[in-house]
Amino acid sequence: VKLSDRVLSTNHGLLIRSVHSSDQGLYYCLATENGFKRTLAKIRLQILSEALVSALSNKHSSWGWAASLHPKALVSAFSPAETLAMHQYCKERKQMQSLQNIQSPMRGDLGKLKPLLDHRKSRNRRNHLLGE
Repeated sequence: VKLSDRVLSTNHGLLIRSVHSSDQGLYYCLATENGFKRTLAKIRLQILSEALVSALSNKHSSWGWAASLHPKALVSAFSPAETLAMHQYCKERKQMQSLQNIQSPMRGDLGKLKPLLDHRKSRNRRNHLLGE
């Protein structure tokens, strides 16, 4: 696969920003260890037509399944390796988002209140030193 602005290589694999019908086909995930290449996964990418996607995702359509299908039911359409990769990706995204939330500076009165909350007295009085 040739990388471009449309197709990026990430830590999790390929990111195809906009899919074209020419992207359809079989993709191989290869790992190289000590000069030996090994196939980790084979992924068949199928491109659905816009009409089919809009019909299936239309909640008011008589044969659309978007209204009745639970997102977890879609997981059964993937192989166990693909499902594991999706779960790993989601887990890492949640960790990254939680780290960003922790590292973001506090705003307004909360920033002033934080040092006071950190230095408040402990409820357990037995842990206090004699000098306090």
